[in-house]
Amino acid sequence: MSSSPPPFYKLWNFADHRIQSLVFKVTEQCNLACNYCYRQGIERLPKHMDLLTVRNAIASYAEWLEHHNMKQRPMYLIWHGGEPLICGIDYYQSVFDLQKEFPDFTIRNAFQTNGTLITQEWIDFFKEKNAQVGISIDGPKHVHDIHRLRITKASSFESTMRGVRLLRKNECNYSAISVLSNETAEYILETLDFLVAEGFSVVDFIPSFLHNDPSTLGTKKYAEAMVGLYDHWKQHYEGQVYIRFLGDIEGRVRNNITSVGCELAGCCGENLSINVFGDVYPCECTSTFHELCIGNINKTSFEQMFSGSDFDSWKTLVNQIDDKCISKCTVAEICRGGCFNRRYQGEGKTERCDLFCAPRYAIMKHVQQSIQKEDNCHVK
Repeated sequence: MSSSPPPFYKLWNFADHRIQSLVFKVTEQCNLACNYCYRQGIERLPKHMDLLTVRNAIASYAEWLEHHNMKQRPMYLIWHGGEPLICGIDYYQSVFDLQKEFPDFTIRNAFQTNGTLITQEWIDFFKEKNAQVGISIDGPKHVHDIHRLRITKASSFESTMRGVRLLRKNECNYSAISVLSNETAEYILETLDFLVAEGFSVVDFIPSFLHNDPSTLGTKKYAEAMVGLYDHWKQHYEGQVYIRFLGDIEGRVRNNITSVGCELAGCCGENLSINVFGDVYPCECTSTFHELCIGNINKTSFEQMFSGSDFDSWKTLVNQIDDKCISKCTVAEICRGGCFNRRYQGEGKTERCDLFCAPRYAIMKHVQQSIQKEDNCHVK
């Protein structure tokens, strides 16, 4: 490893801090009631983010890129919720009209949706705007409906699949996020088979996690599920589908990847989350903790936030990590300390390691050993 940074910055030194994306929480309203949702305690106000807040955020992003001589870097804008499609096409048409005020910048848009509200009109809109679509889907019906039910407790599966099949029929750019819970982890191979059959070429499996909640995925189940998934993927679907977390680990092991998901990137705090009122958080996963807000985009620019005391306090919390994660762990250069959200306990308190430290280690070692074995076979 490279020489250690000062103790205060023992995990990330933030010297090359960037904005990788903005996650717009345009509404807290949702037409589903997923029982593992990390935003369960959030008040579902019937309010959408106003267009002035949207414009202020994009303008500040543009200003930041220009100030740091990064105008050539695309702006990544992610439209999130709640369920973002609740806001309607007219709302997003106004959002895209705003983007025309920044002709010197490349802007890329993505929607993260449960898919239930997708119609042909939405499909036409996505294609016209060249927007990516991420679908939250946990697997075939008997898996998906374990947690992802409507407010009435009715199934959401058929509506989600109607949206998926419209995306596929119209050759849109779509990917999947599947949440692994204690109940669904045992079906992970069946889920991958299902998603591949439904045309998904990019899939992300994320562990169910809520602070101090029994719905959090067990560490042993997580390790076993992902190790089994890796072998199944390599045997049946390599080159056909990209499993983001496992593929990113492979890229780290082989040292042949330039961009990885945030929990392996070593750059926590670069995917900013903006709530309905314009409050900004360094990470969407921690946006339920009011004390981690670093400013409001309607009052303060991103440049000012990054030099402010609230962001400094957050950097201190991020770096409160066990020394063994830096100096003694044999997968440290792959893991990069894990996810801050799974260390933060609220009220300024942090655990020293990611809750999923042990399974992450097991998964990464398995990938390392599999690649080494594969490489040795090729040599022979």
